[in-house]
Amino acid sequence: MHHFLPARFERARRTIVLPGLVTLTLGVLAPTASAAPSRPAAPAAADVTSARLRSTSPPPSPERAAGFGGHTRQAKAVWDPPAPARGHAQATAACPAMTRFTDCETRTGRVLWLVDGAPQGEADYRSTLELTTKANSAAFTVKLTIQVQSSNLPAGSGADFEADCDHPCATNSSLSGSMAAGAGYSGTFSYTDTTTSHHEPQLTVTITPRIPEADTTQPGRGVLQLRVRCDDEFERLLAGCVNPAYIPTMTTMTQLPDIATNIRGIQARGGYGVPGHPAQALHRESDPAEQDQNREEACSIRVTGPRPAGKSCDEYPFASTKEGGNALPALYHGWAFVPADQQNRQAGFITGFYKQNRVIDNDPFYVQV
Repeated sequence: MHHFLPARFERARRTIVLPGLVTLTLGVLAPTASAAPSRPAAPAAADVTSARLRSTSPPPSPERAAGFGGHTRQAKAVWDPPAPARGHAQATAACPAMTRFTDCETRTGRVLWLVDGAPQGEADYRSTLELTTKANSAAFTVKLTIQVQSSNLPAGSGADFEADCDHPCATNSSLSGSMAAGAGYSGTFSYTDTTTSHHEPQLTVTITPRIPEADTTQPGRGVLQLRVRCDDEFERLLAGCVNPAYIPTMTTMTQLPDIATNIRGIQARGGYGVPGHPAQALHRESDPAEQDQNREEACSIRVTGPRPAGKSCDEYPFASTKEGGNALPALYHGWAFVPADQQNRQAGFITGFYKQNRVIDNDPFYVQV
């Protein structure tokens, strides 16, 4: 008597590289000629980093496979590469202009329905992710909005979206919804970063498809372009988080007319700190010893000579920047005698700006005058 064994399958791997983000290995089921138990092939060298992203769903039992007429049915999710990064404050149709405490990105993706490795249907969706942080809290949020643009998946199909970030950032947020054409829904992912220094957590979202007839499910994991940095580096202030991709602008110097005139003249000849020129932004110097050295180089009596009564030396770039002192060519730095009361007020304005925008060591910023 001859016994006919059900066809066995091996997983052939195809690697998709999402530029600058993450490598996903997508399994395609292909029949083999051998009746021996199948064994996954050892990952190729380029496939090693993506091994942990594969589905952990167990293969269907022979009994379950037989229940579907011997066919293997798979649900698979894919994140498409993100759109190019937006400009410093550029708004798009879906996203407002970014700020020091907000950012936004749009992504697209697909849910695939495969039978024996052959496509049987798919759903295309667009996601919008909106980051919101606070200057005085290590908690931040990402609002996820899903709009299903087209779908021919089996009735009842859906997806689970799960947020994650690397330690010491933590979240257990998730969102579920339909994958039917025209479906739209949103939810907010909540995060907390407990770093005592400063940390830029990597944010990810994993989508797990839910197709009722599926034997196996393969999630897709996407790394977000959204950047967030949390720090606890200001004394007597709570920890807080910012969007480090945004360069803040100091505007309070306009309230100090003599100081503003000095800064304006230096910027006019190519000096640093002009808004909109990131290659020539100023960068904070938080080391008191370096700040003192900058003051000595720029405003000591040996440089300025005797000071008139009631006057103080104002240097630009500020002593509290990496560009202070003699760090730049002579054309790009300078000093002027200004009323002492303006100089005293300037110190408070600069310190307040650093705190309000959480400008830590080496962070860039602009000065508007």
